[in-house]
Amino acid sequence: MKKTYTINLSGKVFHIDEDAFEKLQDYLNTLKNHYIKEEDGTEIMYDIESRIAELFMQYQKENFRESIVLEDVEKAITTMGKPADIIDDEEEAEESKGKPTHKLYRDPDHMVLGGVASGLASYWGISMILIRICFILFSLYYGIFILVYIVLWTVIPKAKNSREKLEMKGKNINIPNIERSVKEEYQEIKISPIHRFFRRIGELISRFFGGIGKAIAFLFGLSVLLFGIVSLFTFISILFLPNLMPWAEAYEEATCMVSPFHLSILKICFFFLTVIPCLFIIFLALKILISFESNNRTILLPAGVIWLVCLFLLLIVGLSEAQNYTQRTIRTNTSTLLSPLSNKIVIDLKDRYNTGYNTNRYRSIFRVRDTKASFLVSPVKFSIYASKDVEEPQIFFNRSTNASDYLNAEDKGIQINWELKNDTLRMDNYFKIEGPWRGQELYIRILLPSHCKIEFTENVPRDLKFYYLEGQIKEY
Repeated sequence: MKKTYTINLSGKVFHIDEDAFEKLQDYLNTLKNHYIKEEDGTEIMYDIESRIAELFMQYQKENFRESIVLEDVEKAITTMGKPADIIDDEEEAEESKGKPTHKLYRDPDHMVLGGVASGLASYWGISMILIRICFILFSLYYGIFILVYIVLWTVIPKAKNSREKLEMKGKNINIPNIERSVKEEYQEIKISPIHRFFRRIGELISRFFGGIGKAIAFLFGLSVLLFGIVSLFTFISILFLPNLMPWAEAYEEATCMVSPFHLSILKICFFFLTVIPCLFIIFLALKILISFESNNRTILLPAGVIWLVCLFLLLIVGLSEAQNYTQRTIRTNTSTLLSPLSNKIVIDLKDRYNTGYNTNRYRSIFRVRDTKASFLVSPVKFSIYASKDVEEPQIFFNRSTNASDYLNAEDKGIQINWELKNDTLRMDNYFKIEGPWRGQELYIRILLPSHCKIEFTENVPRDLKFYYLEGQIKEY
């Protein structure tokens, strides 16, 4: 069984096998002996160790290992460059294996305020002067770009060492490039003493605006977080607590329009289509408020797939339900009533389903629940006409509904109870609907002889009583 050591490499703790430890120690000692003679050798070694530590962490994730083995050390040496190649001919080791890492940082070496423009220029490989001109012009015309700059200043990290500066430029992080970056920075400061003075002023300005930027970013992140939380609870309440919300009536009518199976699918799709963006907003707000590292691809990829699948299902169900509204059919049934002996007829409306007709009759649909099941009811529309051409009272039932075709419309039963007893015509004020709501309407027209009088019971709404009692019965 191999012996294992625990080492600290650039502030990160690793468990490493004995043979791998010896190989790594020889490699680092060789490089230290080479760079110790140089003025900036300490910083070069620090960046080299940081890069090796980063590679070790990557190998552990890829291979699901807790310990560093000899193979990992050899791969890191190949990526960074072998000591013999670096010491004898550094140009041969410049192109190392591995894909360059390209990250966005603020450039502290060429910054005027916060290094945002120079960092973007290095990341995109374009002139930093062009970026600065764009920021200035847009800030003059659109003041919001000042806030954008401050937010970017706060969110984008500063390149603090040579490794991060190489990542900013998209170069391979190997020993020759690290050495070259450190030496260029050191020579720039050494050759231009006045540069230190202006850099110091820039750092003071950066700290001042950085503090303001952090405060603005905190308030912005807090606002986004509150918006995400409120939106999340709002959408969840729509699904699970609709009766407690102001839109309870609209929600009930909407749910009555689809079949129970489709309604279940729509609820699931609506849940994910609304909750996923809200959680994403909350996640972004937390990243602004609390800087933390996360594997965004692991989170966003499954969430994006679920969101797209739900959007696709929502469109499919929506198109399927829309087919039920392509045809509008109207059927009329006529019944002739026996003339009352007293030459008058009394209209009585029964609130069979206890819907509160006098106050709720302007709603299109209600769901009624009893001990056995639940069903839909809709208010009946009435009109009364007088005609000199009829001798017996007549009643017309106009039933209209939406459907995918005429045959299916026949099945959308509209049920209503009515009877004529003596001189009293009793009718339900609501009709029962079999199945989901498809815009069913029942329009009852009562045609009376001109000599026939009309009266209303107390169950008839007041506005209907006044309309007809004042003699405004329409002539047919």
